[in-house]
Amino acid sequence: MAECLYRYVPSGQYFALVKVGGKQRRVNLQTSDLATAKRNRDDEREKLQKINQDTIKRTLSEQVKSFLETKELLAHKTQLRYKRVLNALCKYEDKHGPEGRLGDRKLTKIDKSTLERFYPVLVEDTGVGTAKDYLEVLKAFFEHAKEAKVIADNPAATMKETRVEEGKKEEPLPEIEQVKRIIEHIRNEPLSVTGEESADFLSFLAGAGIGNGEAAALLVQDVDWKKNLIHFRLT
Repeated sequence: MAECLYRYVPSGQYFALVKVGGKQRRVNLQTSDLATAKRNRDDEREKLQKINQDTIKRTLSEQVKSFLETKELLAHKTQLRYKRVLNALCKYEDKHGPEGRLGDRKLTKIDKSTLERFYPVLVEDTGVGTAKDYLEVLKAFFEHAKEAKVIADNPAATMKETRVEEGKKEEPLPEIEQVKRIIEHIRNEPLSVTGEESADFLSFLAGAGIGNGEAAALLVQDVDWKKNLIHFRLT
């Protein structure tokens, strides 16, 4: 039907033959529309070029085993959290996909929609804080696989925990005039021997829009005097 593009007549579905690294791959494009098939073909070709062809058939369970071996020096509690999340992922049976455990599925076949069905099951009986920790495990696992070129993209990268912890309210940020008054009050405190230094420090925090953690991590070499820039590390 077009370059490297074929149509299976009985179903009307298109598939592509893509050659990457000297190996030819047959890819079901999941559409019967020619224009969509052409776009999907190009997308699939781009994805395949990002993947090490020697690992393209690696299953989720195989990748989990490889990943956990890199975490053996972490604290025991942290290792347990990684194992709990990833073992649950391997055991999960997705009703919207092929039968059987996810652990037996190729890692390249696990997409964001699959993880979005799994995640609520994983965190069903957990608090928001624990759920966020579990989500970070998923993100770290798939990012590691991406960096190892086992997959082209991290399907968990944009996932978020949308629940809010009960009883936890966000403190409103003070207005700029309130900040100025607080700093001025500290600077003019007659009984304080560090009023000037404290006020200067708070002025820096407010002006840069950072917290104590970012300020504490600053080093002399983080200040670029020529470009008038400061490089902050996220904490």
